[in-house]
Amino acid sequence: GRTTQALYLVEARAAQTGWTSDLSRQAGDLWDVLGDRSLALDYWEAASRATAPSAAFLRALAQAAIELGQWTAAKAALTRLLAVDPDDAWAHLQLGLIEAAFDARAAESHLRAALREPAYRDLVVPLLDALRAASDDPLLSMRVGLALASLDQWSYAELAFEHAAAMNVPFPLALAYQGLARDRQGKDGSAQVEQALALAPDNAEVQLLFGLHLRQRGDYPGSLSALADAVTLNPENPALYAELAAGYRLLRDLTQAEYWLRMAVAVSHNDRRFLELLALFYADESGTLTEGGLAALEQTAAQLEDDPDVLAGLGWTLVLAGQADRGIAQIDRALELAPDNPRALLYKGRTLLDRGDVEGALGFLRRAANTDSSFADEARALLAAYE
Repeated sequence: GRTTQALYLVEARAAQTGWTSDLSRQAGDLWDVLGDRSLALDYWEAASRATAPSAAFLRALAQAAIELGQWTAAKAALTRLLAVDPDDAWAHLQLGLIEAAFDARAAESHLRAALREPAYRDLVVPLLDALRAASDDPLLSMRVGLALASLDQWSYAELAFEHAAAMNVPFPLALAYQGLARDRQGKDGSAQVEQALALAPDNAEVQLLFGLHLRQRGDYPGSLSALADAVTLNPENPALYAELAAGYRLLRDLTQAEYWLRMAVAVSHNDRRFLELLALFYADESGTLTEGGLAALEQTAAQLEDDPDVLAGLGWTLVLAGQADRGIAQIDRALELAPDNPRALLYKGRTLLDRGDVEGALGFLRRAANTDSSFADEARALLAAYE
């Protein structure tokens, strides 16, 4: 528990004997405990050069480099790891994600090797599709960045957007997306987004990304203004209306949020994606719905009768409106379509609690709590209250 003193002893020993692999690794471990992972990585790399490291150590070294965004160090460690264990699917996956923006052929080879691990399929298959679709595209790195962003792989997306911006100067859209990728990792994307805005103030997508950047930083009024500008610049894009609606919803102006979501549906000619957004808006804001809002939700849900989220949302809204039997029937339909749907599991648990069936409710709530969804926290809170 005395990390600083331990580090002093390691350094004192190194001063006497020179830096051995073990001492370098110990120093790296101690600097990591002290919160300086960058310095820790320097020592770990020194340790790896002084001896033939194990696969486990190379994997840890690569992971640290990836977390720090030190891509050259990450590639070196991953390459060495594959020399030790050529079938390491994780190493192939990481190299595929890193190489995707630079070398489509090498990336595809690594990603195909990563498919030996079934858990990687949902990530690898869409990226392989994107690589094939953009194989002859001079803006390959931009296409790859967008694919990675859609998969929530923001650190790799940042790398791809940075490369796209550097290879196609000036490229304001790539800069704006690089800034967004930085924001989504908890970094500051201001420099990139503001540079993009200076280069292309009349680009609707740049204005959209500026609005999302401001939203990430908590400037909701500024974000709303930028999103309104984006809509003005491209009034035929329903996604812009949907983001404007989200901005109003964050300010709790639900009347405006509903209006712009309805505009998104109209401009998209009833595209299913925007119908679902509207239906879930009604469902999630069920506590403030008027009778007219409930009717609108039922009308929208009728067009999405095979969507478990919408069915569950409608069901819970009906329960809150005093129509419990109708509501539970909708939730049960949602569970028939998607037995592991987190929204439906939570609402089913809550309806059973309302009816006094605590034991039955706990089973559904436990399943909802074990999901990676926005409903898990509420399910855990209910479990804590009733278990």
